[in-house]
Amino acid sequence: GDDNALLLAAALSWTATAKTNVTLSASNDFDTTPAAESAKNFSTGLTVRQSITAKLNVGATYSYQHSQLDKEPGPGTRTDKANIFSGDVTYRFTDSFNMSASISRRLSNSTLALADYARNTASLSATYTF
Repeated sequence: GDDNALLLAAALSWTATAKTNVTLSASNDFDTTPAAESAKNFSTGLTVRQSITAKLNVGATYSYQHSQLDKEPGPGTRTDKANIFSGDVTYRFTDSFNMSASISRRLSNSTLALADYARNTASLSATYTF
């Protein structure tokens, strides 16, 4: 790995109105993949959350990720880039129970043709706290 790499993570949050919060985040790190590749990762994101009512809130996020993967010995350097768009909605029925739904779309492109893809993900969850 690169001993001179700057490793950091930061987030700035702004309460634009009493019901609207905006968060900007960024990180830069170094990791190792399960395939024994060294990975230099950079990611950034922007999230907007809005409370519609006291029980209902929604959010939207855009994220960008850039990874450089090196494998020694191996074919050399691979670069992956991804744009991720997501949205979610949460409804709090009581102080102990809420339900959430989310959807996201990830558009990835890579210098490795097999790593180019688009992925859609949807989830539904229920949380009970006791």
